[in-house]
Amino acid sequence: MAVSERKHWKQLYSEIVATEICCGCSACIVACPHKVLELSDFDPVQMDFNSPFDNCVHGEDGCSLCAMACLRLGPALDVIEESVAGRRRAEDQPEGSYRYKTLARATDPRILQRGQDGGAVAALLAWALDTQELDGA
Repeated sequence: MAVSERKHWKQLYSEIVATEICCGCSACIVACPHKVLELSDFDPVQMDFNSPFDNCVHGEDGCSLCAMACLRLGPALDVIEESVAGRRRAEDQPEGSYRYKTLARATDPRILQRGQDGGAVAALLAWALDTQELDGA
């Protein structure tokens, strides 16, 4: 894919943020090497004064890391699968390549109510912090 065809902040903003389907996960902010994105009211905002709010000079120059980090923008799953699993999924594998599946959700009602997708990761993190398996996250 040519650099000019890559999605960047302009598409991320118009397709995800402006349409209010951004989940506020901050993946784009963490991925931005130019440190021009910040979170405001659970939405990423572009803080580079050299760019309009809905575009980015770095994206125009070929940077697309924020867009590639956004799971809602539609990452290139075939590229991810090939690099992680060493192959692309078969047509009869809509869930992708895996070694085994574990379905889980939080049992703590507070985490279950606020957690995304069942809160399993938040529950594991809370347990690890409570039991001092982790001292920070």
